[in-house]
Amino acid sequence: VLAILFWRRRAPATPEPASPDALFSRQAEKAARNALQDACTRNDAKAARKQLIELYRQLFHSTAIHNLDDVLEQTPDEALAKALRSLDATLYKHRNDGWTGAGLMEKVDAALEKRAKADAQPQSHLAPLFPT
Repeated sequence: VLAILFWRRRAPATPEPASPDALFSRQAEKAARNALQDACTRNDAKAARKQLIELYRQLFHSTAIHNLDDVLEQTPDEALAKALRSLDATLYKHRNDGWTGAGLMEKVDAALEKRAKADAQPQSHLAPLFPT
């Protein structure tokens, strides 16, 4: 009898955490990119911020990206930094007057392309084994 009571009082099993493959997918990346493009076209600063963060989460397979500073850490670029400061200032004012999302997507794409080129470069910090 005690065994049955003990068995019934056990804590319910915790659900398994989602696998990284389930959190990040090419389809989710594409959806985030399209949503960011749409937000920029509509000049919707709040939606642009949200979708930019989601795009970077998908691109870099990271749940640690929570704000625009985290976005900038992934792709340090002065033009992107300026665009993100403008977006942040608009959101801080709680008014969407004057902010246009026209160049944000271009700056994001340029920063991502710059990072991809830098990542593709072979980086050898070791001296050659047999110098000529």
